[in-house]
Formats: sequence, structure tokens, C-alpha cells
Amino acid sequence: MRQGVSRGIELRGVFDATVSNISTGDWTTWPKQFAPDAVLQPPNAPSVRGRAAILAWGQAFPHVEAIAFGNVQVWGEGSMAFGTSSYVLKLPG
Repeated sequence: MRQGVSRGIELRGVFDATVSNISTGDWTTWPKQFAPDAVLQPPNAPSVRGRAAILAWGQAFPHVEAIAFGNVQVWGEGSMAFGTSSYVLKLPG
């Protein structure tokens, strides 16, 4: 398997792990999927920079009743891969 393809498969697994982590409220494990200097870009919000800031952002997030990703698209080559998706997020209320 080419390295880029392997990275794409790994990245698809990140979407699944994110659903699992957030659905169970496991905000401690979730940011470990990110590089130490990662940048998270939440919708309609400022960028969140670094694993510690991503953890703090997650812990401050309201309880999530349900989360799902759709139309997951992954691209990659060599040691680089990235993905996009739609999502559905259900919060209380």
C-alpha cells in the first residue's frame, strides 16, 4: 500500500475515533489525535492552536447528545493527508 493511501485510511479512522471520543465525553483522549502544534478551526469561531488549547476548548464544549460525519473525503500523498466532511451535531435543548 502506498504511504499516501495508508495515511488516508488512518485519517478516516480519526473521524470514527472523534465520534467515539466526543459521544462519550472523552475530551482527554480526543486531542491526542492532533499534532502538538495542530490548529483546529471550529465553525464560526477563532482558530484553536495547540493540543492543550484544543483540550481546553473541548472541555468547555456543552454536552453532545449525538455527532455524525457525512460525506467524508480524504486526500493525501506521501506523508501528508487531509480530510473534509459534513457533520451533524445534536446538543441538549
